[in-house]
Amino acid sequence: LKEVNKAHDADILQEKQAMAGKRQGMDLNSFHRQKEMTQREQKKKMIAQFVIDNEVNFEYIKQAYMDFVELPKEKRPGGRIKFPEFCKVLRIEPITDYKNLHAFYDNEEMGDMDIREFLLSMMNFVDVRKDERVAFSFNMFDEAKTGFISQREVEEILRGNHMISIASVQRKAETVMKQAHKNSSGAITLKEFIIVSKKFPNILLPAVGYIPAHDGSVPVMKT
Repeated sequence: LKEVNKAHDADILQEKQAMAGKRQGMDLNSFHRQKEMTQREQKKKMIAQFVIDNEVNFEYIKQAYMDFVELPKEKRPGGRIKFPEFCKVLRIEPITDYKNLHAFYDNEEMGDMDIREFLLSMMNFVDVRKDERVAFSFNMFDEAKTGFISQREVEEILRGNHMISIASVQRKAETVMKQAHKNSSGAITLKEFIIVSKKFPNILLPAVGYIPAHDGSVPVMKT
């Protein structure tokens, strides 16, 4: 946790320097972009290690989601859970490495994180058919089984898949919604979501991860 805090403090200092114009050749927008890409690489390493250590596959991810929805709703407001629930859902020991991982997904620094974002990110590192992944992603955000999800929920799916911020995926989400036959409420159906995923696979399912071998050998790149 100290390492996470140290990195956070360094980011704050660099941001102040960028705002003051002290970082030669880098404005504030460039700084934020570089920071986001650095954080994504850190996430990729942490998740790949988690996948290896816990022999994660698609069945594991589906079971974790089932365990999540069985939590009392007051323990998972807006899909966000604290560290004890994180460990319970993923069936892991509360060790420091996992505490750091949980903190890394605590985007709002409130002591909790969106488990759905984490599960989406993990699917970049497991072997799963694209149609299954798209349907599972949709259904995670359609917990009430209405048959629709909103643009905001599409943004949250893209955030998890691309492993970047909501702000950075908003234009991608707008593209998804425009390509679908959006109804008057601004929602998208599973059928429309699947069609868009086939037309624009890189928008919904970016090649940002790889399938790590559980024996620690050379990873298999995803295609």
